[in-house]
Amino acid sequence: MKKEPVQGFDPVIVATGFQPVNPWISQSLNMQQRNLPHVYAEESTYFVTFRCCKEMSIPEQARYEVLSAILHWDEKRIDLDAAVIMPDHVHMIFRIMPEEYDDRLEACPTISKILHSIKSFSSNRINKILNRRGSFWLDESFDHIIRNEAEWQEKIAYIIVNFRRNSTVIKRHEQGRRSGC
Repeated sequence: MKKEPVQGFDPVIVATGFQPVNPWISQSLNMQQRNLPHVYAEESTYFVTFRCCKEMSIPEQARYEVLSAILHWDEKRIDLDAAVIMPDHVHMIFRIMPEEYDDRLEACPTISKILHSIKSFSSNRINKILNRRGSFWLDESFDHIIRNEAEWQEKIAYIIVNFRRNSTVIKRHEQGRRSGC
């Protein structure tokens, strides 16, 4: 199903792809530490936030570029539930999908690779619109594994509230669950 940016109406999110995962008992648990802790586990649903560099903002005409970069990976590398582009940050809810090579699973893309791609593409586009050079996004993002249905609904509601603050949002209608990697 093709997804388009939604503007000017009260969105209804009807995604059914969420399944709880306890990362602490997952065989695929991976933890990394930079300024923020990052916990990864297969088949998890992530709530991710990334921000503009200090004193930067995303102009209205550039928000579609960010959404375009996100939608490029939907159903390829991520199973997107929802995303919202705010004036100075972005929220996403998604699962990582396995990559398939020669009819077998080779490896999973990582959150850092996916976000690097989204941020790099959109940064280049935004910089062209603003006629500037240099970093647009902060290097590190906040990511959180959503652990239960109530928390997933809370994050979806949070995205809807942010949408009502004059943002660009994508809604997700889904018929079934694809497994994460």
